[in-house]
Amino acid sequence: MNYNEAIDYIKSTGKFGSRPGLEVISCLLDKMGSPHKKIKCVHVAGTNGKGSTSSYVSNVLRECGLKVGLFTSPPIFDETERIQINGNYIAQGDLAAVTEFVKAQADTVEAEGLHYPTEFELFCAVAFEYFYRSGVDIAVLETGMGGRLDATNVCMPEVSIITAIGLDHTQYLGDTHAKIAAEKAGIIKQGVPVVIYPEQEKEALEVFEQVAEQRGSVLYNVQDCKINVKNTSIEGSTFDFTYKNECLTNVRTPLIGIHQVKNCATALTALMALRQRGYNITDECIISGIAKTQWPGRFEIVYKKPLVIFDGGHNEQCMRALVGCVDNYLGEYRKILVFSMFKDKDCSSSISLLKGRFDERIVCQMVHQRRAEAGYIAECFDEDVEIIIDPKKALDEAISRAKKYEADGVKSAVVVCGSLNLLEEILHK
Repeated sequence: MNYNEAIDYIKSTGKFGSRPGLEVISCLLDKMGSPHKKIKCVHVAGTNGKGSTSSYVSNVLRECGLKVGLFTSPPIFDETERIQINGNYIAQGDLAAVTEFVKAQADTVEAEGLHYPTEFELFCAVAFEYFYRSGVDIAVLETGMGGRLDATNVCMPEVSIITAIGLDHTQYLGDTHAKIAAEKAGIIKQGVPVVIYPEQEKEALEVFEQVAEQRGSVLYNVQDCKINVKNTSIEGSTFDFTYKNECLTNVRTPLIGIHQVKNCATALTALMALRQRGYNITDECIISGIAKTQWPGRFEIVYKKPLVIFDGGHNEQCMRALVGCVDNYLGEYRKILVFSMFKDKDCSSSISLLKGRFDERIVCQMVHQRRAEAGYIAECFDEDVEIIIDPKKALDEAISRAKKYEADGVKSAVVVCGSLNLLEEILHK
């Protein structure tokens, strides 16, 4: 099996859709020799901020000299992004070899009276096996969706992290913050500390506190931290961080936005919890690791002249973070929006936040079967909107205009947002 064959095989199981539950992944991993039981991990769930928080944690642990696995989704450029060790994507040959091993076991699962593993379950199994074979010291695992029934939840973590909770995937997880929090709280394990992102909805926080108490888990609420932001700009933010007796000064994150400071504080609190469990994590490693953190597709500057920003946020909470960055950092720019979204997302709520913040708006349409029609998106804006169906042509047109404005002495910025899949389609053309 070569790389393309491996990806085709895994993707072919996409027809099974998403089937939350641990029975299939547990059976598969048992047949593989239970690699998930042989590695230490940090488990991260939440609606938004999982990837950034996971990246902060993994970068700091790398700075401490550890061999660190990272499992995230979805990818933007290539499927190998999902599985990394010390910042290096899994080699195509390694992914193919491990997938061939996983497939041999997956082909026997149905004989146990179970469904064939889904695409996410297979990627998860490949990650566990690859991390085990590679001898990682610890792996940071990001849930795909939810938590309680997510395939990653077979792990027994050193610490669990729950990032910002919002109303997303409501058809699967529930339509209130409390219901969604109950699913995310499923990653809280007996006696394992859990770190909670600050500013959670009251009903969500009550769920986390109740579950942590039931399971004898120490709950670290980042809301109890003191965060003093000294400087924030389009280059990143610098802040002081204090949690109980732990104090870090001049923490510098290159990720843009106040929400990224909160994600960083969540990661820092998790690292403090790991210290309590005996991990040798120095202040110097923390400062250095955070400063080196990058995470694509989150208010990411991809060009500077003209300024072009990619943001894959796809729900109302993400849009609030995005417009916060637009308001704080792009006030003096002429702003051109390139936008598309999936039809199963709350387009109207997200678009309502974008209204009045851009000088020009271009709506495009993704190829993906879940795409929202460009005409529908344009109607939601209730502002002057231009439709350019092809996402790459839409971006090219926006950049062309921005260059003309820059030539006339007008600072200009292009913001591409609405879906990580939109960024993927643009970058792959």
